[in-house]
Amino acid sequence: MKNKKKVILISCICAVVVIAMAAGAVVLMNRSGKVADEQKAPEATQAPVVTATPEPTQTPVPIADRWRDAYRKILSKKLKVKGYTENGKTGYVSDYSYFLYDVNGDNIPELIVTCLGINFGTGKYGYLARFYSYSEEKGAYVAGEVDELAARTEFYYRPGKKGLIIESGVVNMGEIPAQYEGDMTACAIKNGKLVTKEKSYTCDAEETNKDKYRPKGIKTILSDSIKNRNDLSGLKVAYEKYKEA
Repeated sequence: MKNKKKVILISCICAVVVIAMAAGAVVLMNRSGKVADEQKAPEATQAPVVTATPEPTQTPVPIADRWRDAYRKILSKKLKVKGYTENGKTGYVSDYSYFLYDVNGDNIPELIVTCLGINFGTGKYGYLARFYSYSEEKGAYVAGEVDELAARTEFYYRPGKKGLIIESGVVNMGEIPAQYEGDMTACAIKNGKLVTKEKSYTCDAEETNKDKYRPKGIKTILSDSIKNRNDLSGLKVAYEKYKEA
């Protein structure tokens, strides 16, 4: 009887031990799961998309502003002329004039500068006309020039047509009666270069109306529009005329 009770007691103790071990295992599993959950790496958060700030675009400088500034720079300097002298100094002329006219019809006027001087090679007192043109590729550049003109020089244009005409003349007192010898130089700009064509005529020096010797329909570039290089009003007038072209 005692042995039977002892067996029952041992069985109960074993059952208690088994139950305790099972409970401990459950607790241990729960803790392990919790630790595992705690050790899980946090989910990666998506980095915010950074939008690049576009650089401000520069407003293009109007072409009228560019040729105006380029011509103004030319007028601010002495005119370099090979072989001409001014006040005994060869090569640079400070006293010269200018006007603007669209010779090639591209809505960008040419800058025509004019000066008087002594040609160092010939010793003649002559007149020079230099043509500056402007392009987006080259900027302002010398297209060409007409030199050894007489002091009596006029500029003409034909409305609605390209080109410019220069008339230079002298009175030949060696003839009786005295004769006026005129030279007409037609000027055009082709492929960025000045192209000229000359035609001469002779008439009585006292003949006041010489229109029959000149191309029909020409008009004179008024002297009021030819300015000294220090007077930039002519440049301003041309800018206002062509800036919207």
